[in-house]
Amino acid sequence: MQVMPTGEGLLLPDIHNANNCPSVGRMRVLAISDVEVLREHWADLEDLCSTLAEPNVFYEPWMLIPAVEAFGAGKTFTFILIFTENSVPGGKPSLCGFFPFERRRRYARMPANLLLLWEYRHCGICTPPLRRGHEKACLNALIDWAASDLAGADVIEWFQVGADGPVFRALLDCVEQRRLRHQLTRRERPLMVPRESSEVFLDEALSSNRKRGLRRWERQLSELGAVGYRELEDDRIDAWIDEFLVMEASGWKGREGVAAIHDKNTENFVRYALREAFRRKQLLTLSMTVSDSPAASRFILTSGSAAFGYKISYQEKYARYSPGSLLEVESIRRVHQHPEIQWLDSCVAPSFSHYLPWLDKRSIADITFSTGGMRGNGVLAVAPILRSLGKTLTRLRALGKKTGAKQAQQSSEVPPA
Repeated sequence: MQVMPTGEGLLLPDIHNANNCPSVGRMRVLAISDVEVLREHWADLEDLCSTLAEPNVFYEPWMLIPAVEAFGAGKTFTFILIFTENSVPGGKPSLCGFFPFERRRRYARMPANLLLLWEYRHCGICTPPLRRGHEKACLNALIDWAASDLAGADVIEWFQVGADGPVFRALLDCVEQRRLRHQLTRRERPLMVPRESSEVFLDEALSSNRKRGLRRWERQLSELGAVGYRELEDDRIDAWIDEFLVMEASGWKGREGVAAIHDKNTENFVRYALREAFRRKQLLTLSMTVSDSPAASRFILTSGSAAFGYKISYQEKYARYSPGSLLEVESIRRVHQHPEIQWLDSCVAPSFSHYLPWLDKRSIADITFSTGGMRGNGVLAVAPILRSLGKTLTRLRALGKKTGAKQAQQSSEVPPA
């Protein structure tokens, strides 16, 4: 497999056969605000996800629609479905684009109709599903609709989207060709692109000192009990989920109140997502045990030839032996046993990226763009100024508090006359 480096991470390999892409016909935009109506298009969404330009397991209907039901309370949604006419007379239109937007009435504290791609809890990436070969046509149809329809938007915001795939490249082409005012930021996070073998990968990724450290930790851990690694090979997915949730709650996430079992909606959604992914054969599991008791556990979601890191946890009593690192190395070996996986997105925040001994990077972008109207152009022009003023005021307040505290301390140190 050829991986083409760019200035920002990697140009993701095309994981689909690009031959025989259908011709693009006239587009029709359907806007839906009710998730129950969206459910009626489940089959269309499943068909769309079978021929994507760029996979995103978090926006597949079996993940997204239950996420709306679990986490969507109090939010206003606009689900955009873009259909193209069938080339066969009388044929059914084909869904070629899906955009799950959250609607807001302000941008940067200014009045504006804003549509932003929805990032729900535990959603690793927000790249919208577009049918292969229809990327630019879908995006042009979306912008035309947003600019002209009463239910459209002044500003559209894409947050946490892949910046090194065909979808984002098509969006940039549309924005630049239309000369739309926009703001763009990029960052990187670890990406695993398998090599010829796991041994080749680990030789490139790990220094001699790191390898010795990992062997030492595993040897010390084995003094407490036999260390083993296993994948789920039967239907005991519920038992694995139970073990994982208890393990997660026993560590720092439990202490900080962010473990899944501390919120019933989150727990129910995580249980559902893992069960359904297992049923659909879109779940990779790996557990490390000490004396047959779970010490660390990991879940990876798959979509076609792509994979996405989802959940990982370890028993904190083994923290000194770095069980997460040991499990990660074994995970690299196991991923290399799945030749269908061409890349694995870590889906981790930048603050956690240094824990992963991965060789490649994925470029992630946040882009906000006007749909071409005066209000959209205006708020995008003013927003950077307001943000700069806000940061300046924050610094001045902090400086004022520091100066006031220093003066109070000096006054208390002056002896009475």
